[in-house]
Amino acid sequence: MGSNAVLALDITGTVTDEAGKPVAEAEVMINTAWPKKGQGIRCPSCYIDCGKSAVTDASGAFKIADVSEELGFGLLVAKAGFAPKKVRAEPPKPVTVKLKPRMVDLAKAKGVLYGRVLDQEGKPVPNAVVSPDGFGKLGGSVNFGGVKHDKEAVTDAKGEFTVMVYDEGYLTMNLDVEHRSFAPLQTAQLNFSKDASDVRELRLTIGATITGRLLKDGKPLRGIRMGLVTENRASDGFYRANAIGTDEQGRFSFPNVPVDRLYQL
Repeated sequence: MGSNAVLALDITGTVTDEAGKPVAEAEVMINTAWPKKGQGIRCPSCYIDCGKSAVTDASGAFKIADVSEELGFGLLVAKAGFAPKKVRAEPPKPVTVKLKPRMVDLAKAKGVLYGRVLDQEGKPVPNAVVSPDGFGKLGGSVNFGGVKHDKEAVTDAKGEFTVMVYDEGYLTMNLDVEHRSFAPLQTAQLNFSKDASDVRELRLTIGATITGRLLKDGKPLRGIRMGLVTENRASDGFYRANAIGTDEQGRFSFPNVPVDRLYQL
């Protein structure tokens, strides 16, 4: 083995409830990654280890095998009946995750949004992260903070999710939907419903890839931090990509960028 060989490690850990009891059959997914040293030259969800997952056993233990020793990882932990949770992992250090119960109590909810996330072909997209972002009131005004609501939801095997609001006076909800394989989606003013058959279908699409090369006096610039943001900073069309670095040839790439928008580097 050469001196520059990258070793493979395992991400291990346990998932429990708030009382410390093991949570079996929770799914633990690698959502993002980043270099432990230096500037990343890939988008956080584009590393080869992203997408690997494991399911907890009866003792709440899990293992995701053979991940790069050079990376840290962002894990998404999901289990029906619990609020999803994002945690950091830096193997070989084990991870301990405590999940809070998520009670679907329609009697307490003032607004409920039933949704289903699909791809371009109409197939369900499991493990998409759905985040409320803005709540519409009677008269058209939108609040972006100070509202009691479910923070996040993760779609199930059917692509379905439920998000609830617990404050009075709101009629609609804006959502951000993210999945590592698709361009992020921003919705506006989806109406609430307490009818479980009234499901809002949301479609994720493959985004564009913006690539380029950074030179100075004809020579590539390596390790330069690059950012990407929409020219339009209004909330209904705003998008900011995670910063990345240029490689040895000065090249950079932003994958799965929403189309039909103008951007600034």
